Amino acid sequence: MQGEQGNLLSRQTEIILGIREDWSHLYLILYLLENVVPHEAVSDQFQDITSRLGTTPMVIDAKDGGIISRPRLWCFDIDWDTATQQLHSNTPWQITQTFHQTMWHLTNPIATQLQPDIQIKDWETPTVLQQNQLFHCLTTQASSDDGRPPPRSSNVDDDTWQRWEDNNKQFPPWQYRQEYLTRHKDSQWQTVTPLQRERMMGLPDNYTNIPPTDDRTRTPHVPTAIWLLFLILLSTDTQAIPVPVQYSNRNNISAGPSHTTNTATSPNRSTRPYIGQYNNNETSLTSNKSDKT
Repeated sequence: MQGEQGNLLSRQTEIILGIREDWSHLYLILYLLENVVPHEAVSDQFQDITSRLGTTPMVIDAKDGGIISRPRLWCFDIDWDTATQQLHSNTPWQITQTFHQTMWHLTNPIATQLQPDIQIKDWETPTVLQQNQLFHCLTTQASSDDGRPPPRSSNVDDDTWQRWEDNNKQFPPWQYRQEYLTRHKDSQWQTVTPLQRERMMGLPDNYTNIPPTDDRTRTPHVPTAIWLLFLILLSTDTQAIPVPVQYSNRNNISAGPSHTTNTATSPNRSTRPYIGQYNNNETSLTSNKSDKT
């Protein structure tokens, strides 16, 4: 596949296949990959990669959390029959899969409960979020002060173009539209802060504040990743139902909504022994895998 993302996915696939070849006789090898939804022009190449992994990728959109629209294609190894049985027997949630155009789509029923509060003291929340609309998919900041070239087309007004130029064209022009801007008390309007971006992506505050970089967009949507990791663990016949990562509303997680099941036909895999245990004190998942020879 062409481009940085395509090459990265190809390299990740080679790594996974290499680990499988070297270690699958001893350990249960599981993986979770996120990628942009591929363009139709590279669909054949993408199909070749997923065929080698032996998986059916699915689109999961961060919009299930009610804050931001960020559809991404996820590749993961899961026994759907086991995961479905465990989920229905031990939780109030159900698996909902639908087929749209050429891709399977999976709903995340716990996203709203894991999505952090977007309100930040002394900062004005963007109007689009105040009106309960979705913030468009976040993008990474330009790699230099020279900014990025203008898009071929963009439906923005003159004031928006001016704000984009004044900010050295660091983000796509649409992020400078008035409804997507924020400000601190009586200061000037600006694009959303790194902290607000972290919360949109479901991360704890300042989690990505690692010098020297301040780019806090290059991360998967955490509530989506938690949901998929949860399903993967269930499919391994783990003996415990792990509690998702704790946020301010973690105590309400057991009251999650129930969704209608529309189970897709996805390739199953054989399972190996896996014993999971949840450590309530450390908010982490620990496992003890039985070696096989």
